[in-house]
Amino acid sequence: MTRDPLGALKSSFVDEVNYVMGQLGSSARFSPLQVSRVQREICSYGLPVGFKLAKELGKDPSSSAEEVLRRMDLSKVAYASDAYVERGYLNVRVERRRFFGDVIRLAAGEELGRGERRGIKIMVEHTSVNPVHPLHVGSGRNAVIGDSFSRILNFLGWDVRRHYLVNDCNMQVAILAAGRLRVRDLKPKGKIDHWFGLIYAISNASLEIWRAKMGLPSDSKVEDWVET
Repeated sequence: MTRDPLGALKSSFVDEVNYVMGQLGSSARFSPLQVSRVQREICSYGLPVGFKLAKELGKDPSSSAEEVLRRMDLSKVAYASDAYVERGYLNVRVERRRFFGDVIRLAAGEELGRGERRGIKIMVEHTSVNPVHPLHVGSGRNAVIGDSFSRILNFLGWDVRRHYLVNDCNMQVAILAAGRLRVRDLKPKGKIDHWFGLIYAISNASLEIWRAKMGLPSDSKVEDWVET
């Protein structure tokens, strides 16, 4: 039993249609992404086969789709009960009892949609809060989004590595460290992340004022500051 009943239906449907179109001498091909649900009927899916073949076969879209239908082996289309042509589209109806039976069994075992292991590593870096700014609700939101995305990728078969970038080796941290040294004898007040955020903000503002007084351009580098 496949872990993705709908994916199996779409893939096998496309494979059979592409095979028949090749037999008819057509180079046109479909992908599973082009399979769409028939709006007016429950559990029917279709492809615009007739519109792809009409010019090549010299027939109208409906007749072209009928030609493909006559040559199709419906037993090769997963979960298909029958097929029909409507306005140039070739549609298949789903055998509901078997299809939904598999969906329910897979969902009960938490296997519905689970991908085969790909053996490919992928890195997801998330949350990675700014070390000189206070934490806020957005930090928690990013952790939830990042972890959920990682779990989804792992479920789909990727070998996921989660990374949190501490980001503690940059100019912002250097400014914070310099500012903290200036007030090392002061006892932190309030939340510690707010305290460090305040130290950074004041230190950075002081540095900008000093740079303006020294006449250094806004795009000057650290080396210019040190030399000055």
